[in-house]
Amino acid sequence: MNSFAFLAYPRDVAQDLGRFAHFPSLKRFPEAVYEYALRKTSAGPAVIGQLTSAQHDLQGHVISLPLTPHQLRTLPVQLIRERVQEAIHCARDLGATVIGLGALTSERPEVGHALRRNRDISITGGGAYRTATVVLEIERLLKHLPKNPTVTLIGSDEVRLAMLSPVLENIHGIHGLHVTPHPEPARLREADLLVLLGDLPGVQIRSEHLRYNAIVLNAARSKVLEPRVLRERSDVILTDFSTFNPTIRLQGGPIHTHTLCPSLTETILLAQEGHQGHFALDVPTQQQLEYILLLLKKHPHQQFEFVSAQHRPARSTQVQRPNLWI
Repeated sequence: MNSFAFLAYPRDVAQDLGRFAHFPSLKRFPEAVYEYALRKTSAGPAVIGQLTSAQHDLQGHVISLPLTPHQLRTLPVQLIRERVQEAIHCARDLGATVIGLGALTSERPEVGHALRRNRDISITGGGAYRTATVVLEIERLLKHLPKNPTVTLIGSDEVRLAMLSPVLENIHGIHGLHVTPHPEPARLREADLLVLLGDLPGVQIRSEHLRYNAIVLNAARSKVLEPRVLRERSDVILTDFSTFNPTIRLQGGPIHTHTLCPSLTETILLAQEGHQGHFALDVPTQQQLEYILLLLKKHPHQQFEFVSAQHRPARSTQVQRPNLWI
């Protein structure tokens, strides 16, 4: 049986403790109290549950790392690396061949770079799947566009844009493709589909910049569209990746959604293929993007079930702690 592991982090420690420890009063304490407690204690990684699938001979271990969102953003790289390394040792003891770093790669990518020295377990950051969703969503939206549509991508990450460009050029149905980090109003008005990616500081798109009946796929981390676009342009369709229909879905997990984060999805796909070697710890390559797209088509419509560690017999390699974080 192939085995993988995935690192999970608390998004809101107070809310998670109140919900999963069944003590609602714990929600009342401010985040700073829990951050202080975590800083002063030597709490290590905790195996909080398993992911299983009836479709595949595959098992995953969800390992929680006791770091608050603020700590994840602000603690020194060396300290975070040591905490993550403990979790990697735990995953290795559980028999995992692949481990996904979860939110770590988006919050502190430099930590992922420092983990490359691990040679006996594959580590992935989720960047290839995150980029693959852009391709898949563009393919889905093509059926809502006129014949021979023009697609324009805008983003500040020129490396990622350069990687996406040749992949999108091979998609049947795209008549014109424009990829640019510096949008020009005239070029924007040509787009049947406008895709906004990443950080776009200083970019402000107004109603007059958009073509009639245009579709805007917004994956930008900054507010790019003027609010009045929604009021003034009833012909324009705005969409984002919250509507993305994933290949892999989750049942029974201690999270607010049944969809999986990019790092976990990428980890599952690589584990199914028995992948060896680190994957997409930096900006993913075109080859990695195409590989993940291939795996998504090879393994469609999968479903995993989360089983809490509280409801399973203890294993000698597990660190037994309450199911508090995800």
